[in-house]
Amino acid sequence: ILAVGNVLNGGTARGQADGFDLDSLRKLETIKTPTGKTDARHFIFSLAGPAGPFPEAGAALFAELRPVTATISRTVADNVLGKSFKFPVEDLAAEAKRVRAEVNKQ
Repeated sequence: ILAVGNVLNGGTARGQADGFDLDSLRKLETIKTPTGKTDARHFIFSLAGPAGPFPEAGAALFAELRPVTATISRTVADNVLGKSFKFPVEDLAAEAKRVRAEVNKQ
């Protein structure tokens, strides 16, 4: 994430960052591709994941994160119905796989 931010901000004082504020993670979805179909999160995921250019490091990262995500559940607000529901993060694995396949197509 830091490297991508430094490249995007290259030539400015912000392009030489040694770290980033966690609140910056929320802004990743606002950095869109020219088609607008994907954003910086997809790009970073494609680099950091097991299917990225560093498959061994990506697999190790995902293996380290697996225990953390196995115990987390998120509350997602349903904007249409105005209700919330919970689902396990494991259910996101299928969606992540779908996104990875979509990114690899591009």
